[in-house]
Amino acid sequence: MYESPRHRFTLCRAALRSVLCRELGCSNEHLAFRTSRHGKPYATVRGRRAPISFNVSHSGTHGLIALAPGGQVGIDVEERVPHRNLDE
Repeated sequence: MYESPRHRFTLCRAALRSVLCRELGCSNEHLAFRTSRHGKPYATVRGRRAPISFNVSHSGTHGLIALAPGGQVGIDVEERVPHRNLDE
C-alpha cells in the first residue's frame, strides 16, 4: 500500500503530539507548535515554551522521534536503497 509523504508527515506529527503530551502531562488541546526565528520548531503548553526539545526525522517507511528534556537534540534518518550493479 502506497502512503503519500503528506500522510506519513501527518502520522509522524500525531505520534509526536502523543509522545509530547505524555511526557509533559498535558492534553492535546493545550499543546501547540511554534517556530524559532531560525525556523526550528518547538512545543508550547498553554502558550508557554515547553521545557523539552524534540527532533523528528522520517524517510521512506522509517520515522524517529527524539526528546531532550532541558537540552537540544538532533537526529537524521535515511532509508537505505539497495544499489544496482549497472555493469550487469
